[in-house]
Amino acid sequence: MSRIRSIHPGIWTDEQFVSLSSFARLLFIGIWNECDDKGLFPWSPLQMKMRVLPADNVDAVALMAELEANGCIRKYEIGGKSYGAVRNFAKFQRPKAPNDIHPATDEILVFAGHSLDKSTKASEPLPNDFPNPSEKSPQMEDGEEEIKEKIETNVSCASGDAPLTVEEVVEGWNTTAASLGLAQIRKLTPVRRKKAQAQVRRFALEEWQSVFAKISQSPFLLGQTGGWRCDFDFILSENNFVKILEGKYDRQSPGSRH
Repeated sequence: MSRIRSIHPGIWTDEQFVSLSSFARLLFIGIWNECDDKGLFPWSPLQMKMRVLPADNVDAVALMAELEANGCIRKYEIGGKSYGAVRNFAKFQRPKAPNDIHPATDEILVFAGHSLDKSTKASEPLPNDFPNPSEKSPQMEDGEEEIKEKIETNVSCASGDAPLTVEEVVEGWNTTAASLGLAQIRKLTPVRRKKAQAQVRRFALEEWQSVFAKISQSPFLLGQTGGWRCDFDFILSENNFVKILEGKYDRQSPGSRH
């Protein structure tokens, strides 16, 4: 569940922030919405892309790698699961009822700006804080509410060093579908799972991202040129997936769907 976050005005002139590419800057701010209140999030470029940049044909793996190389976020693993942390998150976000969802080591908590000793002041700021450290006290967050939610425990990393999972693809589809008014997956039946597993083996993360982006930009697939709308079962066909990927439905007439 996305959360309300504050944007400190000093960030727009921070040298480290402005050195990022435009989409990396946008994704970085969007990641704040997807973090728990410690500044931690499941490391899944596909899910993050679908939540923050669903209509943009961008490479989320490359963007997150850029953010990590720039020191904005850090990837780590606990219990075989991959997570990310936002640098100095706790220094500039002040939720009124903080939650505690994702695990982290002491080193990661310090990276995210937490003090390990509650009786002392916060640990020294890391170099290149966000926002600009020349600003006065961090902006307090308004309107944050504690949200009880279930977090999927089977989320795995969708980067090049770990396989894409069916659950990530379904989450990506549901996020995209919700924003576009398309039918979401309510039940992952055995038949759907089998087909999805085959598609996950055939196509890479970047190809799934491209397909979701093309769907969001196709009047035909969105049902704007006729009564039919694209659904998850449609893209589980290898032929249909390839047609979308190759741009067949970018300017497709209603009479030639298959």
